[in-house]
Amino acid sequence: MIPDYAVLDPKPTLSLPPFITACTGMDALSHAIEAYIGNSTTKKTRAYALKVTKLIFENIYKVYEGGNDLEARSNMFDAAFYAGHAFTVSYVDMCRRLLIHWVKNIILRMD
Repeated sequence: MIPDYAVLDPKPTLSLPPFITACTGMDALSHAIEAYIGNSTTKKTRAYALKVTKLIFENIYKVYEGGNDLEARSNMFDAAFYAGHAFTVSYVDMCRRLLIHWVKNIILRMD
C-alpha cells in the first residue's frame, strides 16, 4: 500500500515525550538501513537511505532534547517520509508485514 498523499506537519508532534520521539526516529533509521542493504535496492533507494540517515543524525538529538524545534521536527518528518518510500520501493517491508501478522494472529491469541 503506497499513499497518494502525506501530511508532514510537525506541529501536532510537539507534545510527544522524548522517548516516543526517539523511538519514531530510530524506526525511520531502521527503515533506511533495510532499504540500503536489501536485495532489491536501487540507486534511488540507496540515495534516499543515505539522505534519511544524514537527516536523522543531524536532527534526532535536537528533537529529543528540545521538542519545540519545528525545523528539526520537520527534518525528521522528511526523514521518515523518505525512509518509508525507500523501504517500500525496496520490497523489504515484507518481513515486517509477516511479523505483524504473526504477532496479531498467533502471539496475541495465545493469551
